[in-house]
Amino acid sequence: MNRARSAKRGSASVVVAFGVVAAGVARTRGLGAALEALLDELEIDRAVMVGPSFGGGRILDAVGLVEARFAGVVLVAPAGTLDPEAAPIEVPALLLWAEDDDVVPVERAVPLGERFVDSSVQFIRTGGHSVWRENPDWFHERLDDWLAELP
Repeated sequence: MNRARSAKRGSASVVVAFGVVAAGVARTRGLGAALEALLDELEIDRAVMVGPSFGGGRILDAVGLVEARFAGVVLVAPAGTLDPEAAPIEVPALLLWAEDDDVVPVERAVPLGERFVDSSVQFIRTGGHSVWRENPDWFHERLDDWLAELP
């Protein structure tokens, strides 16, 4: 999907940037600069970034580049890796995963959550890799509850 959406949630805004958008812009500007340009364009100082799959991987890449612009991150079975030598990430995180994900192994969820100083890792039994599409009620309930608890 080639779209980005934003919505106000308390003191932070939520930006949903799907992977195709992030990848295309990042190739031309660099990931950190592209993300800052997106937030500037949307007039958002600090955002909660929500990224499923490839988009989550791009958020993992970006969190160290522009951490000050993040109020939190929501990663849904992100297709990406973190450098094991990297410092702990100070941004609150929600990680959502389906136990039957056949693209990104569910075994990655807990170790990834441990890279964040403040994280919640939650699982659903079924839903495959596209858990946000296959179980939208479950996904949105967890997202809304987590956002309500953010400072």
